[in-house]
Amino acid sequence: MKSESVPAHIDLLPAVADALSMLLEPGRFEDSVPRVLARIGVAAKVDRVYFFENHGDGDRLLCSQRFEWVREGISPQLANPSLQNMSYADVLPELFEAISKGRVFKGLVREIAEPMRASLEEQAILALAVVPVHVAGTFRGFIGFDDCTTERQWADTELDALRAVAAGLGGALVRARSETALEVRADELVKSRRVALSLMEDAQKAVREAEKANRAKSAFLAMMSHEIRTPLNGVIGFTDLLLSEPLSDEQREWVSTIRNCGDALLALISDILDLSRVESGRMEFEQLAFNPADCLRDVVASFAALVRSKGLTLDTRVEDDVPAAVIADPARLRQVLFNLLGNAVKFTEKGRVSVSLNYHSFNGNKGELVCAISDSGIGMSPAEVRSIFEAFGQAHSAIHRQYGGSGLGLAICRSLLEAMGGSISVRSAPGEGSTFTFRLPVRPGQSAPIPSIGHPTPRIEGPGVPLRVLAVDDVPANLQLVSRLLKRLGCEAVTAGDGDDAVECWRSGGFDVVLMDVLMPRRDGIEATREIRRIEAGHPGRSRTWIIALTADAFEENRRRCLAAGMDDFLTKPLRLDTLHAAIERRAASAR
Repeated sequence: MKSESVPAHIDLLPAVADALSMLLEPGRFEDSVPRVLARIGVAAKVDRVYFFENHGDGDRLLCSQRFEWVREGISPQLANPSLQNMSYADVLPELFEAISKGRVFKGLVREIAEPMRASLEEQAILALAVVPVHVAGTFRGFIGFDDCTTERQWADTELDALRAVAAGLGGALVRARSETALEVRADELVKSRRVALSLMEDAQKAVREAEKANRAKSAFLAMMSHEIRTPLNGVIGFTDLLLSEPLSDEQREWVSTIRNCGDALLALISDILDLSRVESGRMEFEQLAFNPADCLRDVVASFAALVRSKGLTLDTRVEDDVPAAVIADPARLRQVLFNLLGNAVKFTEKGRVSVSLNYHSFNGNKGELVCAISDSGIGMSPAEVRSIFEAFGQAHSAIHRQYGGSGLGLAICRSLLEAMGGSISVRSAPGEGSTFTFRLPVRPGQSAPIPSIGHPTPRIEGPGVPLRVLAVDDVPANLQLVSRLLKRLGCEAVTAGDGDDAVECWRSGGFDVVLMDVLMPRRDGIEATREIRRIEAGHPGRSRTWIIALTADAFEENRRRCLAAGMDDFLTKPLRLDTLHAAIERRAASAR
């Protein structure tokens, strides 16, 4: 069974707007609904979309399937007689309990109680989401979304968009029923059309509010990233400098503790930002050739000291069929491996941790890496397993008290893997350990060496290239740190406190590189860069200055904005000596 990435709700918004417009167009309800279901089904990347309408006599409420759209290769169910005149009380009690009260019903079919599960399994459904259609307080039916190829987990933001479709469909349904009885109930038709239009307006307003909320969330996360990374830049940067100085053993232990705390806080904010990027569909993945066995060994090596200190055994097995090179995103694969192996070591007090890496070839151009990480740790109950991949979720509060952690690691693993077309599963039992298995689609590649990031980068000592560098930042501690790092690299550093000062200082000439902060008072780094490029364009004989963005805003949108403004490179805070050295080297290479 393959798994696919879950689309972010922002991808559904244009489709929702189109669907609402279709329902507002003149014409027969029976003609517009199939087009609406097709538009939403394609955008939501599901296998089947359908609409059930309620009916019945007396107190016995029934429902029947009226419309359906299915993806190519999926068996249609519109002609299935068992889906007509279904009794909520007899077949769908669990569903009725939720949607009759206006709640969305969603879940994995294997977790749904009988008799509903049997009906769904007959249709080869693995996961579904059912959105109720309520009009003016009356329960009219529901829209269903089936996944037959993956056990999909719906995000709340996606369901909000689907509620807008349900509201519009409900309004259109009321309008259609009223128009059918136009000859005998002309006055009711006018009232119904007003209700329908009002519901359409409410649905469109919901779409606009969802877009506004998404923009506000992105702005908040970008600001929080900047505000947290800015002080971390000083904490991590200056502890790096202290660790390179002669210290007593006790002082070195204290400084190392400060550094570890800073790294832990940086990892936490990075996890939150990564999870937000994946959920909003803004995570971008690289396609690079790398050796998956080397990638695994790098991650395993980073846990060697911790494993020895706990007295554990760590076994690694790479099967012979694993290619020497595949094409995927090595950084994200390392992130998944690091989180899973870190959990295995953390929750295992004695015994062993085992890691195996296999490869399954589908054809000459496609395959998948299959990695299993097993431990002999505390294990989990079936109920705990069901919630373990939720963001900020841990098995129970005692786990957090004893072992700590944010509960984000497994949520990020699942989100990253699904966004790359992969999947993750777990087998576990209390006291018997756990086995996490993930699958990642890859393509065969040509061997290409990649840098090992599982070991610390050697510190750079002595003079570097003799460059004159203008460092721009509105935080004095950051300027002090950058100046000291540049001095370590053999560069001459001149500082400026904002964009206006930076442009005036740059006018004096003689700068090989500008390290430009982005978010600053008066004139920010984007405006300052544009002004420098404008002046350079007016003086063709003047050499072009290499400008490097140095910002606490790590979002991809900010990187693109900096490069579009005329910057040549992009670094994020906290700044490390080896990262700065690499950027200076890239400038030197471009000048040759």
